[in-house]
Amino acid sequence: MYEHETSSFPNLKRLWLASYTLRAFPDFLKYKSSLKFLDLSSNQISGPIPNWICSFDYMVILNVSHNFLTDFEGPIQNLSSNLLKLDLHSNHIQGHAPTSFKNAIYLDYSSNRFISINLKRNWQSHPFFIFFSLFQIIILMEQSMNPFVTFQVLEHLIFLIIASMTPYQFV
Repeated sequence: MYEHETSSFPNLKRLWLASYTLRAFPDFLKYKSSLKFLDLSSNQISGPIPNWICSFDYMVILNVSHNFLTDFEGPIQNLSSNLLKLDLHSNHIQGHAPTSFKNAIYLDYSSNRFISINLKRNWQSHPFFIFFSLFQIIILMEQSMNPFVTFQVLEHLIFLIIASMTPYQFV
């Protein structure tokens, strides 16, 4: 690694690399932990979302939509607690949809291969948007602690702005 690769723009806060036909996450991003906004949408990035992107303490907006991402390289509970917007739509991400973003106000998981989402978190703390379309099924896990035990509970979420969940069934 050359010194100039890590020292260029040490205070970089916002980076738009959308529609550049990137095939991988650029390596230099590993050293840009001060990023607050990162847009890598509409590229050709494939494979897992790397661990290092999940450890950026100041990340507020992360958009990796319209790529060929398949999963997360490791546990994602370390993603910035400052994250407000996470856009993963139109990828090939499999498994359980992440829900550990306590301050997020916009989560777009649509058009992926997620099989479930755990809706036990407190979604009522502030206004939010969440998009689920094209899930195989929405599974309400740990129902004893779940605010969504019955569909009628949705009417009590006074801060819920949009919950796009049709045409899928709840179990």
